[in-house]
Amino acid sequence: MRVLRRGDGGPAVAEVRSTLAALGLMPAVGGVHDQFDQVMEHAIRTFQQQRGLITDGLIGPATYRALRDATYQLGGRPLAYLVSAPITGDDVVTLQERMLELGYDAGRPNGVFGHQTEAALRNFQRDYGLTVDGICGPETIRGLRQLSPRARGGRPVLLREQERVRRSGPRLTGKRIVIDPGHGATDTGVAVEGVNESELMWDLARRLEGRMVATGMEALLSRGPDQCPDESERAAFANEAGADLVLSLHSDGNGSPFAQGVASFHFGTGNGTTSTLGEAMAGLIQREIAKRTGLRDCGAHPKTWELLRLTRCPAVRIEIGYLTNQDDRRRLSDPAFRDIVAEGIVVAVKRLYLLGENDQPTGSFTFADVLAHELAKAE
Repeated sequence: MRVLRRGDGGPAVAEVRSTLAALGLMPAVGGVHDQFDQVMEHAIRTFQQQRGLITDGLIGPATYRALRDATYQLGGRPLAYLVSAPITGDDVVTLQERMLELGYDAGRPNGVFGHQTEAALRNFQRDYGLTVDGICGPETIRGLRQLSPRARGGRPVLLREQERVRRSGPRLTGKRIVIDPGHGATDTGVAVEGVNESELMWDLARRLEGRMVATGMEALLSRGPDQCPDESERAAFANEAGADLVLSLHSDGNGSPFAQGVASFHFGTGNGTTSTLGEAMAGLIQREIAKRTGLRDCGAHPKTWELLRLTRCPAVRIEIGYLTNQDDRRRLSDPAFRDIVAEGIVVAVKRLYLLGENDQPTGSFTFADVLAHELAKAE
């Protein structure tokens, strides 16, 4: 579909207005109302903020999919694992959360009915004497409604993710990290005065790759210098590679030349559903880069962008500086500065796997310390 914005009209706008009204984000209007006005733009921005989307007031593919997903409620349609076209929606999120409450590992509640959700559902059906078909239909819905969860709270996803990290050990050797330099090929990303995002992030990715390989990690690049896969393709690459972690590298831009700093993003809906290790990793990277570079700390935030949502492992997107800011652009253009950023990211990854043991204050742990720790553990 084409991107809809204020001033547009027609059946597509009328459909979105009806959805927004059904979600209680704008008043229902009698008769035909197919104009994208200021009231509708405000409702879209509110919805985007609630859903962890880019709050631009535009209706692009991501916002349209999220609006469609928000209309589904558990029990309103059968849910099943479809390899070629996975089912998504709020009803899937509700099912995943219900499985987790009942003690079944449905993975991260990301609203995508995948293999892990199907496996959890089959286990539930088997344990409770239901037809074991992996389909959430009327019989399974009745079974779910008749049961009380074994426990509420406790963040079971967090406990499982922490246990996986604990079992993998503090050593970086053997960890498989996907490095995702943003944009690529003809898509340069933000470009200002001959400096463009895709080239800077490709260079940073190669510097980061070298340091990771030196520590024993297996570093995989999500694209080549002349490629630009979309976010779902990048997520599929990470999933097929069996990645332990995905690091997506970007720079930002803004209409104001005064906007500057570094920000990190992890999967999260803003209402408690989150990738707990992704959140931890985003915080560690954010603090290390801000401390080492002096870039303004713009914080770590939950988002539902496809790369963050569709990866099975923790994923973090890092927006390193604003190319529209003269000072940030000057610093990012310096190879020595990009070396500092790369070192900070490697140290943050190491700190994640240390789980707080034998750690050092933010900004004081060096790349040499990481190498020494790896050598000591190997002996």
